[in-house]
Amino acid sequence: MSAGSRLSAGPTTDHMSRTVCVNGKMSAVIVRRATVEDANVLGIIVPAAYAEAYGYLWDRPDAYSDQLRTFGAPAFASLLAQPDARLWIGEVEGAAVGFLSMIVGSLDPIERRSGGALIPRI
Repeated sequence: MSAGSRLSAGPTTDHMSRTVCVNGKMSAVIVRRATVEDANVLGIIVPAAYAEAYGYLWDRPDAYSDQLRTFGAPAFASLLAQPDARLWIGEVEGAAVGFLSMIVGSLDPIERRSGGALIPRI
C-alpha cells in the first residue's frame, strides 16, 4: 500500500474506505454494504457498465432495454431482499462507481460441497 493510501475496515465487511488518486486529486473511495435504498442507483450503473463493456456485441437496437429489465432497479430490489445475497457498492466523492454481489451458502462448483459463495457475473 502506498504512503498516501489508508485502508480501514470495521469489525465486519459492511464498510471500507481508502484514499486514492483520481484525476490528479486525492479522493476517498468508500465500499459499503448496499441496502434496498441503493436499488435505483444500482439499476442505473450496472446496465450502463454492461453496455459500456459489451454493447459492441449487440446486434439488436433493443438490447439495452433487455439489460434494463434484467439488471434494473426492480431486479436489484429483489436481489437485496434475498437473505443469502450480499451486495457492496463502491462510491467516489458520493457517486456510485461500482458494485459486487455474492450469494452465500452456494454449492462449491467443483466439489459440490455446501457452504460456498458465488460471485455472479453480469
